[in-house]
Amino acid sequence: MRGETRRKPWAFPGLRRGRGGGYQRDRGRSTKILATLHLAAELFERALTPEHAGWIALVALTAGEGFGFNRAFLLRRTNGLLEGWLGIGPRSGEEAAQLWQQLQALEVKPLATLGTFQPEIISQEKARLAETLQALKTPLQEGCGRWRRAFVARRDFADPCVRHWMHALQSPFLVVLPLVRQGTFWGVVLADNFVTRAPVSAPLLEGAQALCHSLQAALERTELWARFQAEQEARRRAEQAVVLVETARALAHDIKNPLTAAAGLLQHLLEHKPTTVEEWEAWGRKIADGLSRVERQVNQLVQELASRGQGMELTRTDAVALLLRLVASWQPLAESRSISLRFDPPEKPVCVWADPAYLDRCVENLLSNAVKAVGLGGEVRVRVEEEGEWVRLSVADNGQPLPQPLRSDPFSGGLGQPGGSGEGLASVRRLTEAMGGKVEYDENEPGWVRFSLLLRRCV
Repeated sequence: MRGETRRKPWAFPGLRRGRGGGYQRDRGRSTKILATLHLAAELFERALTPEHAGWIALVALTAGEGFGFNRAFLLRRTNGLLEGWLGIGPRSGEEAAQLWQQLQALEVKPLATLGTFQPEIISQEKARLAETLQALKTPLQEGCGRWRRAFVARRDFADPCVRHWMHALQSPFLVVLPLVRQGTFWGVVLADNFVTRAPVSAPLLEGAQALCHSLQAALERTELWARFQAEQEARRRAEQAVVLVETARALAHDIKNPLTAAAGLLQHLLEHKPTTVEEWEAWGRKIADGLSRVERQVNQLVQELASRGQGMELTRTDAVALLLRLVASWQPLAESRSISLRFDPPEKPVCVWADPAYLDRCVENLLSNAVKAVGLGGEVRVRVEEEGEWVRLSVADNGQPLPQPLRSDPFSGGLGQPGGSGEGLASVRRLTEAMGGKVEYDENEPGWVRFSLLLRRCV
C-alpha cells in the first residue's frame, strides 16, 4: 500500500494549490479556522459526554461560520469494526438546498447553538442519518486504521475502508481525519463537499486535524468521567442495596418481638382459661393489640424501604405511656416463665423527641433480649429517668452478662445476649441514632446488666 505520508497533498484533486506550487493562503479563511478552533476548545472543556464532544466537532466542521464542510461523520472502532456513530449534514443536493435555505432564513448560526447540550437534537440527527451511518460500517481490513495524519482521498485510494466510504457516500473526494489514542487507532472523522464540490485547502486540512486532536482529548476525558460516574452509580446502588437488606433484616427481626409477646398471651390463655365473657374480651384485646403491632411493623417495613434516606420527623412522645403499654404486652409471657417484669412509672409524664414506631421497636428489642436472657425465675426492670437534656429509658436484667469481648460495644451487630443473633441490638443503635439519641450498656450494679436508650427530653 502506498503510504499517505509519501503522497504530496496536491496529488488529490480536492486539495487546492496556488501559483508557483504553493498553497493559496486565504487570510480571512485562516482567521475563521483559528476562531473556530478556539471556540471548539472551550466547548470541549464543557462537554458532558463523549457523544456531546463528538457533536461539537461535527458542528464545527460543517458550520458555515466554521470549517464549512457539506457534511461530516464520526465512526468509532468496536470489536474489529468501524461503526457509524454520529453524523450531521444533508443526504442529497435537494435536501442541502432546503436545509441551508432554512438556516439562512432563520439566521441560525450552528456554532452559537453549542453553548447548551441538546441531546434530543443529536438523537434526531442520528435517526435521520441512521441509514447512512449503517452504510458506513465496515470491518477493519488490511491497511485501514494505520493512518496517523489527516488526508484527502479520491475513489481510487488504495485502502479498502476508504473506498467503501467513498462508495457509500458517493463522494468525489473525502477528507479522512484519524483519531488515535496513545498510539492506538480509536476511530475516524469523515467530511466532504459532495454538493458544492469546494476544494480543500492546506490550512483547512491542518485546522480539521487540529480540531480532531482536541476532540480526541475531549473523548478521553468524557469517557473517563462517564466511567467514573458509572462506577459511582454502581457503588451507590450497591450501598443502597446493602442498606435495604440491613433494614429488611432488622425489621424482620423486630417483627418477631410482638409475635413472641402474642404467643405468650395465647400460652397464658390456654393455661389460665378465663371464666367470664369480660375476661375473654380483655385477653382478646391484648392478643389483637400484639398482632396489630406486627401489622404496623410490616407496614413500616414497606414505607422504610420505599423512603430510605429521606429522613424522619420526630414528634413529642410520652415515654412513660409507651413503656406502660409495651411492658403490659410482655407481662403474660414473663409470668408464664415465672419472670418478674417490673416498671415503676414516675408520677408525671416524661416526653422525648422520637419516632414512636422506631421507639416501639427499640424497647421491644430490649425487652425481648432481657426475657430470653434471664430464664425461669429471673428479674427484668424497666425505668425512665430524666438526666438533664436527656431521658434514659433502660431495661435491666439479672441474667448472664455478655461475653467479655462484646462488653465494649454490644450494639455493633455481633452476638448479643446468649442465644441471640445480635441483629436486634444493631437495630436498636441504628434507630436510636436516627432519632438523634444514643445507646449505652453497663454492669454498674453487681449481678445486673443494663441496656439504655438516651433521647432528647421534650419540655
